[in-house]
Amino acid sequence: MIIDGGSSLNIASQELVEKLNLKTERHPNPFRVAWVNDTSIPWKNLKNKIRNIQQTRKILDDFSDLWPAELPNELPPMRDVQHAIDLIPGASLPNLPAYRMNPTEHAELKRQVDELLTKGFIRESLSPCGVPALLTPKKDGSWRMCVDSRAINKITIKYRFPIPRLDDMLDMMVGSVIFSKIDLRSGYHQIRIRPGDEWKTSFKTKDGLYEWLVMPFGLTNAPSTFMRIMTQVLKPFIGRFVVVYFDDILIYSRSCEDHEEHLKQVMRTLRAEKFYINLKKCTFMSPSVVFLGFVVSSKGVETDPEKIKAIVDWPVPTNIHEVRSFHGMATFYRRFIRNFSSIMAPITECMKPGLFIWTKAANKAFEEIKSKMVNPPILRLPDFEKVFEVACDASHVGIGAVLAKRDILWLSLLRKWDNVLPQAEFAFNSSTNRTTGYSPFEVAYGLKPKQPVDLIPLPTSVRTSQDGDAFARHIRDIHEKVREKIKISNENYKEAADAHRRYIQFQEGDLVMVRLRPERFHPSTYQKLQAKKAGPFRVLKRLGENAYLLELPSNLHFSPIFNVEDCISTMAITTMWIPKFLVKWRGKPHSENTWITTTDFQKINPDLYELYQASNSSEPSSFKPGELMGESLLKFIQGRKGRPK
Repeated sequence: MIIDGGSSLNIASQELVEKLNLKTERHPNPFRVAWVNDTSIPWKNLKNKIRNIQQTRKILDDFSDLWPAELPNELPPMRDVQHAIDLIPGASLPNLPAYRMNPTEHAELKRQVDELLTKGFIRESLSPCGVPALLTPKKDGSWRMCVDSRAINKITIKYRFPIPRLDDMLDMMVGSVIFSKIDLRSGYHQIRIRPGDEWKTSFKTKDGLYEWLVMPFGLTNAPSTFMRIMTQVLKPFIGRFVVVYFDDILIYSRSCEDHEEHLKQVMRTLRAEKFYINLKKCTFMSPSVVFLGFVVSSKGVETDPEKIKAIVDWPVPTNIHEVRSFHGMATFYRRFIRNFSSIMAPITECMKPGLFIWTKAANKAFEEIKSKMVNPPILRLPDFEKVFEVACDASHVGIGAVLAKRDILWLSLLRKWDNVLPQAEFAFNSSTNRTTGYSPFEVAYGLKPKQPVDLIPLPTSVRTSQDGDAFARHIRDIHEKVREKIKISNENYKEAADAHRRYIQFQEGDLVMVRLRPERFHPSTYQKLQAKKAGPFRVLKRLGENAYLLELPSNLHFSPIFNVEDCISTMAITTMWIPKFLVKWRGKPHSENTWITTTDFQKINPDLYELYQASNSSEPSSFKPGELMGESLLKFIQGRKGRPK
């Protein structure tokens, strides 16, 4: 019996042979087939994207209600998240006329509007505002109805919701070997408009005014709303085995058994929330999957061949708009091209406003970018369960590839690291400690450890004794010497540390200057011109070992408690003063007052100077109280460093 399946491999399974009762003969030299993979061979330009067909078929049968041919003719359920449209207060509502269309386009637009009316997604409206509807062509030649919502978007309050980063999503998939991608069918139309906001979505055609009951395409906050509800629905799975980017749901696992269970959990959740799937755009249980323009597999991240083909076949730009389109497409894959910014610089110059000139340098860069896109590298995903080190090539250009890794020689050393630990331990125990003057081995055992050199001659410095008591005394002597050395070492450390410290105590009533640190002032005050010191202030009370309560004036609005480090004795300040005396002469106006020094004071009136010294000292004086004071109108005041005060 000859079996020809049209492929290069003709193989019959054991199950088929048993069911057909085929006669078999044992071959003397049988062929050994290690692996048969006929699901990846295209046939008639079709490629099967399903792996593990039996398990996948069972899952598809169990959840067949999730992928109808069209969305049901009913509104989606009212979930916790609806699309809200809040308009800017006081903004004028737009009321724009419908666009002109030829009869063919108008008939197509009317057909799609009638279909939406039948499904209940839209209804006739009496809204005071309205924007026009139009048709845009699809890749397959059909038409898509769109609403020009730019006018209503201008007066809508923008709400933000974090959109996941592509790099973070790819990092989550490290170690995964099997993937499934689920695409929702018209995902926006599966979300309701918040009750009361329907009139804000009204649009016009030649046949009437309509408003949406489900979220349409083109509204300013629609992506944020969709991402918010998908994150809420799949929150228990995100980061564990699911990543979500709008209507694309990617499931990744490290084994087929885990993946089957993960896929079922996601399907049950979508069924409970009544989300429907577009089966044609889904991929189940595959070793690689196309996700957001990249091919993700266990090997890493690769470029999508279809996207690369569009770049390679791109014609030479003839105006600035075509340059911007090519620049945007190529920038999406910049991580795969080393020195992308430097290569792209001539093309970037052509994007500047002004006269468009396609230079030779730009054409060279254009061809170089396309040539580098033909064989881009595969970017490995970092495994965060292993210890790794991030290296930078200092090229000022981002490149998401492995720059350096441990070579075989380094890995071979890591395999033997535990064998080196005894050598490191021996080196530490035999080294003389700086504090004790002995090695740890000698402190513990009373003997110096044997070195490799000691094995050549007999060691002469090793103490050997058969008398246990003598050896014990020897150990105690070593320990006593170690204690003495530790005590001396601690005293030396203390002496060196105390040399940089000062021990000051203040008594109640002493006058001290204080250091004003920036943190004592209010953060809003301008501190650059604030005084660094203030005082003198009187010490009211000592608080503990190193804090004092000071008597501060009412104009200083901060805590009166200061650390001893911030207090300075006034004795160090008064010794720097040069006393001067202000002399007011009898019968003379104030303009004739004179400042004199201590020497001049002694020359003019030695007795009065002695009286001044006696009144400002604790020693007894030969003058009686009040003597000579009535005969002189001299007054004195101390100045700081010669300046009157």
